[in-house]
Amino acid sequence: MNTAATTSHIMDDVALIYGFSIKNGAATSIQGGVQNTDDQDYMWCHVNLASEAGIHWVKSHSNLPPQLISAFCNREEETDVLPFGTGLLVAVKDRLKAFGDAPLELGNLHMWIEPNRIITARWHPLVAPDRLRFRLQVGSAPETSVGLAIAMLDEIVKDIENIGDKIIQNIDELEDRVLDNDQSRIAADIGLARRQIIRMRRQVLPLRLNITRAAKELPKWATVSENESLDSLLSRIERIGSEIVEAQEQARVLQDESGARSAENINRSMYVLTLFTVIILPLNLITGYFGMNVQGLPGVGVDGGFEWVTASMVITLVVTVLFFKWKRWF
Repeated sequence: MNTAATTSHIMDDVALIYGFSIKNGAATSIQGGVQNTDDQDYMWCHVNLASEAGIHWVKSHSNLPPQLISAFCNREEETDVLPFGTGLLVAVKDRLKAFGDAPLELGNLHMWIEPNRIITARWHPLVAPDRLRFRLQVGSAPETSVGLAIAMLDEIVKDIENIGDKIIQNIDELEDRVLDNDQSRIAADIGLARRQIIRMRRQVLPLRLNITRAAKELPKWATVSENESLDSLLSRIERIGSEIVEAQEQARVLQDESGARSAENINRSMYVLTLFTVIILPLNLITGYFGMNVQGLPGVGVDGGFEWVTASMVITLVVTVLFFKWKRWF
């Protein structure tokens, strides 16, 4: 496809979030100006498709064919890898940038890769593109557009690994709390951990399929080392996937164990309450009988009547407790 200088001759702050020209491993920002595409190895443009200006830029200045533009700008496009001519369209999920205590949520990231250009697009702020931009600003850039796409996937995998490690650590802490019989908010915390694991699986499983397909559909102009890098990413994402499955099973077991311990605590409390009620019942009968305010009540007017009633209550209490001990009810 022809990628003339018009590719970036309108660098709108709303349409293009940022752009870089890469030459000999050095990245130069091209935002806000015109870039000569002849004096570079390749270009990276990051587009904001949440704005009409971003969609207009893709349609008017990207020089992409209509069929590709339709797939590239389609927010509902499923995560997939599609070859077009000498290029490759990759649609993946990346984590939304968290502001405050925002939960783990995913957003779409589309990448169009060709020999002298890579265009990425998002609808919400994402983690991987911003981290890759920082890497280019403070260090060296990949030598090819495929290398940059692999670096983007590497940032996504790194983010998944970091979050996965935190989730596994959280599961281990929850396990300690369950074993220590700490029931304070344990059910809610386990439920939150399970939801995080489910969100991670929604990202890991399609990403593994995409990396597998990308390795098969990689353009012929890609280098051997780039193929090896994809294989390495695939191994890492498969390891994460197996760890997530184990964490999900561990969380399920913890939830069952927590529920069983909670039921056991409730049963124990009900048992103690029942024993106390049964022990007090004979005493209630005695006090109820001698507490009747009627004439002819035994012991009324008799010296030592109160002491005899109190002694009978104590004897009844001792006999009841000894009987329960004999029956091993407590």
